[in-house]
Amino acid sequence: MHALLGGLVRAALPVTWALGAADADEIIAEAASKLEAGQHASFKLKMGSQDPDGDVRRIEKVAAAIADRASLRVDLNAAWDELTATRYLPRLQEAGISLVEQPLPAWDVDGMARLCRLLDVPVMADESLRSEHDALRLAAARSGDIFSLKITKSGGFMVTQHIAAIAYAAGIPCHGGAAIESSIATAAAAHLYCSLPAVTYGSELFGPQLMAGDLVTEPLPYRDGHLHLPGGPGLGVTLDEDQVRRFTRS
Repeated sequence: MHALLGGLVRAALPVTWALGAADADEIIAEAASKLEAGQHASFKLKMGSQDPDGDVRRIEKVAAAIADRASLRVDLNAAWDELTATRYLPRLQEAGISLVEQPLPAWDVDGMARLCRLLDVPVMADESLRSEHDALRLAAARSGDIFSLKITKSGGFMVTQHIAAIAYAAGIPCHGGAAIESSIATAAAAHLYCSLPAVTYGSELFGPQLMAGDLVTEPLPYRDGHLHLPGGPGLGVTLDEDQVRRFTRS
């Protein structure tokens, strides 16, 4: 598929591991085990569902334990208003957080631009970015230092390609996002992201590693914190028909 999408720019993608919104000690233990095994060197922590002060203190504790050994990122999923973000995000930056994803509601393009100017760490646009028109507006307003791409969010390969092209023209790096898909959709995303010059800020294509069972005969090749592009025709994966029947709902 990558040949149909324009050809390879890279053959592997760094994969950031999501640590969720768990207790700080639980997060530290999970991250440490991943680091010791050489599986991942970049982690994303979810925020926004708790009281901001307690939430920030939780992340500060995690950062104090592992920020000097790994890239730590936070994703607020549009949970804060601009006043809260302006108050607390500098603390996260000071703690060692290296990226902040979508701190404000999707509509608040101007607020996102102000946060981009306020912080030294990059602010990534996700919920604000669904279409080519969103990409053009965000690029013009400089309302995202990084664009998070997702095929499912934008409705397919072509729109995602167009978003990445706008980002590339504006000098904005892109990140290969995910929605915790199976190996099938993950392979499709990998083919697209590996064909896009703008995707220079890694990926979150970890979905198959969370699944209790796979739908393909051979697992996707994860090595050294990277997803390596599967070869072969099409997506490079073969359906396991027995597993498809097992997971089919009547």
